[in-house]
Amino acid sequence: PTGGPPKAKAQVAAIDTTDRKVVKTLELKEPAWQMCAAPDGKVLYVSGIQTDPKSPAGIMVVEVPTLALQTTLQVPKGWAYSMSVLKDGRLLVALWGAGNTPNTIAVEVIEPSGRNFPAVNESLGALSNNGHVGATPDGKHYVTSSHHPGPNNGIDVYTSSETTVGDKKIASMTRAGTSLVTGA
Repeated sequence: PTGGPPKAKAQVAAIDTTDRKVVKTLELKEPAWQMCAAPDGKVLYVSGIQTDPKSPAGIMVVEVPTLALQTTLQVPKGWAYSMSVLKDGRLLVALWGAGNTPNTIAVEVIEPSGRNFPAVNESLGALSNNGHVGATPDGKHYVTSSHHPGPNNGIDVYTSSETTVGDKKIASMTRAGTSLVTGA
């Protein structure tokens, strides 16, 4: 995300894997960054890249297999740098440019309805590692990892459930080879 805003548009393509041919495409209205599927496979979530600092980029919801654009979920600030779909269909999203200073990342949960909220309980304070996000298949944990490698960067693991996200940090590792430190 350096060197100015991207100029290119993007496409989503359906490919017949038998004969390796593109069978359908959807031209997107804005440049795109990442794509992930809903648990039921009926929609794709495609993150747009912010091209105007005053206007956040949304997450486009594309119907599968028609490749029709259903809607665009608004993000509170910045753009979705990394996304993971939680077991219940909510999106765990790392938002570039959404922190308190430029080029910082905040992690939010965005529901399919468009409602969003912080992914970490406010009482835990700020994330120590933020950049990339992922969720375990059983939905019990989610992980944040640092955007840039370094001696003080690593991963954090948080608990998650059907009703809450990020209530407790259960582990943190500052870099490969160090011991895990439990969160309290």
